[in-house]
Amino acid sequence: MKPIPMQIDLVSDIVCPWCAIGFGRLRAALEQLKGTVDATITWHPFELNPNMPIEGENLRAHLAAKYGTTPEGSRKARANLTALGRDVGVEFKYFDEMKMLNTHQCHQLLLWAKDTPKQTDLALALFELFFTQGKDFSQENLLRAVDSVGLDSTQALVILQSNGLSVEVNDIQQTWHQYDITGVPAYIINGQHLLVGAVDVEGLVNALTSIAAESSRQAHYNYRMPESIHITKNRRKSIRGGLFFVHEKDVFLHMHGNWQFTSSSSIA
Repeated sequence: MKPIPMQIDLVSDIVCPWCAIGFGRLRAALEQLKGTVDATITWHPFELNPNMPIEGENLRAHLAAKYGTTPEGSRKARANLTALGRDVGVEFKYFDEMKMLNTHQCHQLLLWAKDTPKQTDLALALFELFFTQGKDFSQENLLRAVDSVGLDSTQALVILQSNGLSVEVNDIQQTWHQYDITGVPAYIINGQHLLVGAVDVEGLVNALTSIAAESSRQAHYNYRMPESIHITKNRRKSIRGGLFFVHEKDVFLHMHGNWQFTSSSSIA
């Protein structure tokens, strides 16, 4: 049996540690499903702090102001993230003077790389630049990341100097807000199913297996591989405390490791 093709649109931000962990978990899940699922991953922009100045802001001060995080809470969170990252091959090297940075130019570069086979490589290089190397997103550092994955730094420089993809990045982000996607990582699978949060590997394997099985029943679900993201806004529902999928007709809710069915009208 041939692997089932699957489009995974990944909405994320480069300074989001859970996005880095989430991709690491997705990568591990897809490795377990090798031979069953043939996934194509496309990265999409979501700026957690679109108004962040270019020079950035001390990360601990930023989190304290935005979320009320205490120094002790920050230390515990960093230790937890470092351990979780290590489990999926993501290396976090936090330090006291680390800054929260503006990621708009990162997202322009990722959008530019979208139609190349190197987009994921670039995303990983940018995660490494920020979380592992502890560097900022200066033009020099961004071009070095571009070079490191074999993309054309001359073309990338044109993008950075002209802000040529800025409007498109903003338009894409506005789409997510229209669909009430307010947190990342968010995974849109086959243009129909939405997962929000850094779901663990087992949860992703279960979810992707379920979606792959659904995709194989083409006659029943009238499935076709989407050319691009297509989510009907009135099918989008918000929920707290669980992983959820939005299907054209039904909503499947994953809570505490158990699959449940609930009608879309019961989710507020």
